[in-house]
Amino acid sequence: MEEKEVLSALSDKGYQAAIGQTVMGTLQPKGALLSPMARATKVKVHYLTFNDEQEIIVLPLSFWGKLVPEEIYAIPLSDVASMAIKNRGLYYKMVIKYHNHAYRKKDVYQVNKWIAKHPWQKTNVAAIVERLQKQLAV
Repeated sequence: MEEKEVLSALSDKGYQAAIGQTVMGTLQPKGALLSPMARATKVKVHYLTFNDEQEIIVLPLSFWGKLVPEEIYAIPLSDVASMAIKNRGLYYKMVIKYHNHAYRKKDVYQVNKWIAKHPWQKTNVAAIVERLQKQLAV
């Protein structure tokens, strides 16, 4: 999928996004007691856009890998208590903890450093990780 398709879906719903601000991440399922098979069925793939309007826009994908624009939502950075990015070799582990959020306490994403059908992932991940690490260091 082209990055422009993702940006088009976001702009159609009124969200601000630009080239280089989006990465694909896999939301890790909650529940350590789940079997590996049950956990695999609960994995959700999202596009995460870190825009300049102090929010994270989440665009879910269907089981078949199609965009689901009806389910787009934004998380204001004011709701984020902390964010950590850990290098795990082939991917980054991104942990986002929330305060004052009605439905979430913590999200854990696996953000691959590169994806074969998404050539833009590699450059976007590097730029976003660098930007977030600078923000987190402050």
